[in-house]
Amino acid sequence: MTKFKNPEVRINFSYLFHRDISVRLNSLNRWDLLSAEDYEMLADQYREEWSKNEAIILSAMQNIIGLKFYCPVIDITAAADIIPKSEPLLISFRNRPSTVVDTITHELCHALLCDNKTVSIYGKDRGFSFVDVWSALFDINDDSSMVVHVPVFAICKKVFEDHLGDKDYVSRDKKLMKKFGATSYLKAWKYVDEVGHEEIINKLKKSYAEIESNKRKL
Repeated sequence: MTKFKNPEVRINFSYLFHRDISVRLNSLNRWDLLSAEDYEMLADQYREEWSKNEAIILSAMQNIIGLKFYCPVIDITAAADIIPKSEPLLISFRNRPSTVVDTITHELCHALLCDNKTVSIYGKDRGFSFVDVWSALFDINDDSSMVVHVPVFAICKKVFEDHLGDKDYVSRDKKLMKKFGATSYLKAWKYVDEVGHEEIINKLKKSYAEIESNKRKL
């Protein structure tokens, strides 16, 4: 049974972002740049692919960690020549429709962990540091990028394997990280493999419960 109501996720191509940012980035990177019309069609394909398992993914990630998304509507801007980000939530047109769900789920995990009804670092809790909390929780002190991806990968692993039945997700993501030379991401996956995603999730749930309890005492 769904414990939390799912947010509405809107995936759109922004012509203004394309004109003012992507085109300028492209002049430096010199990657293949499609027309705005082509990107509109690709965004349609992204929406279609995401819609197939949207409800399952959103419900699973909230219930797995026991957190509710802060925003009832989450806008995702798809753009060319950018690196995906969770705030603002951006995804790259370098994704194929078949792999865009991996990217969206990854970025939404970041968003849920940092912007939820328990603690929101983009609002009244903007001074809260999850890097400090998770560094202590996971005993990782030398790589902040690794630290913030340990919880994301643990949740994604459970979502894809247990709720979507996708046993290839982890190997697919590791292959992509190796392709881009993402050393910190690979270290995070190694940590998840060694410690176990279930143990990491349990630690996270207890940590958020403590955060909520401490906030109530203030």
